[in-house]
Amino acid sequence: MDTALSILKIVHVFGFVAWVGGLFYLANIMVYHRKAIENHVLGSVDVNSVFERIENGVYKKMCNPAMMITWTAGLMMILLHGIDWF
Repeated sequence: MDTALSILKIVHVFGFVAWVGGLFYLANIMVYHRKAIENHVLGSVDVNSVFERIENGVYKKMCNPAMMITWTAGLMMILLHGIDWF
Protein backbone atom coordinates (compact mmCIF):
# COMPACT_ATOMS: atom_id res chain seq x y z
CA MET A 1 0.00 0.00 0.00
CA ASP A 2 2.85 2.40 0.75
CA THR A 3 4.39 1.68 -2.64
CA ALA A 4 1.14 2.39 -4.46
CA LEU A 5 0.68 5.61 -2.52
CA SER A 6 4.23 6.71 -3.35
CA ILE A 7 3.72 5.96 -7.04
CA LEU A 8 0.47 7.92 -7.03
CA LYS A 9 2.21 10.87 -5.37
CA ILE A 10 4.90 10.85 -8.05
CA VAL A 11 2.31 10.66 -10.84
CA HIS A 12 0.31 13.43 -9.17
CA VAL A 13 3.33 15.74 -8.94
CA PHE A 14 4.44 15.06 -12.52
CA GLY A 15 0.90 15.65 -13.76
CA PHE A 16 0.69 18.92 -11.87
CA VAL A 17 4.04 20.13 -13.20
CA ALA A 18 2.98 19.29 -16.76
CA TRP A 19 -0.39 20.98 -16.26
CA VAL A 20 1.08 24.23 -14.93
CA GLY A 21 3.86 24.13 -17.53
CA GLY A 22 1.25 23.81 -20.26
CA LEU A 23 -0.68 26.77 -18.89
CA PHE A 24 2.45 28.93 -18.77
CA TYR A 25 3.36 27.84 -22.30
CA LEU A 26 -0.16 28.66 -23.46
CA ALA A 27 0.13 32.16 -22.00
CA ASN A 28 3.47 32.58 -23.77
CA ILE A 29 1.94 31.55 -27.10
CA MET A 30 -0.89 34.04 -26.58
CA VAL A 31 1.63 36.85 -26.08
CA TYR A 32 3.34 35.92 -29.35
CA HIS A 33 -0.08 35.72 -31.00
CA ARG A 34 -0.85 39.28 -29.93
CA LYS A 35 2.55 40.55 -31.09
CA ALA A 36 2.14 38.82 -34.46
CA ILE A 37 -1.27 40.43 -34.97
CA GLU A 38 0.16 43.87 -34.17
CA ASN A 39 3.20 43.45 -36.44
CA HIS A 40 1.63 41.33 -39.22
CA VAL A 41 4.68 39.08 -39.09
CA LEU A 42 3.43 36.19 -41.19
CA GLY A 43 2.48 38.23 -44.25
CA SER A 44 -0.07 36.42 -46.40
CA VAL A 45 -0.72 33.61 -43.91
CA ASP A 46 -3.75 34.09 -41.68
CA VAL A 47 -2.15 34.82 -38.29
CA ASN A 48 -5.26 34.04 -36.27
CA SER A 49 -5.82 30.59 -37.72
CA VAL A 50 -2.18 29.56 -37.24
CA PHE A 51 -1.96 30.67 -33.63
CA GLU A 52 -5.44 29.40 -32.73
CA ARG A 53 -4.48 25.98 -34.04
CA ILE A 54 -1.28 26.02 -31.96
CA GLU A 55 -3.15 27.22 -28.85
CA ASN A 56 -5.86 24.58 -29.24
CA GLY A 57 -3.24 21.87 -29.74
CA VAL A 58 -1.35 22.82 -26.59
CA TYR A 59 -4.55 23.02 -24.57
CA LYS A 60 -6.03 19.75 -25.84
CA LYS A 61 -2.82 17.69 -26.05
CA MET A 62 -0.91 18.95 -23.01
CA CYS A 63 -3.07 20.80 -20.49
CA ASN A 64 -6.18 18.60 -20.50
CA PRO A 65 -4.41 15.21 -20.20
CA ALA A 66 -2.12 16.54 -17.47
CA MET A 67 -5.13 17.93 -15.60
CA MET A 68 -6.90 14.58 -15.84
CA ILE A 69 -3.81 12.73 -14.61
CA THR A 70 -3.45 15.12 -11.68
CA TRP A 71 -7.08 14.85 -10.62
CA THR A 72 -7.21 11.07 -11.07
CA ALA A 73 -4.03 10.47 -9.08
CA GLY A 74 -5.22 12.84 -6.35
CA LEU A 75 -8.61 11.17 -6.01
CA MET A 76 -7.02 7.72 -6.04
CA MET A 77 -4.67 8.79 -3.24
CA ILE A 78 -7.65 9.95 -1.19
CA LEU A 79 -9.48 6.66 -1.81
CA LEU A 80 -6.39 4.55 -1.19
CA HIS A 81 -5.32 6.32 1.98
CA GLY A 82 -8.83 6.47 3.34
CA ILE A 83 -11.49 9.11 3.53
CA ASP A 84 -11.03 9.36 7.32
CA TRP A 85 -7.55 10.76 6.74
CA PHE A 86 -8.95 13.50 4.51
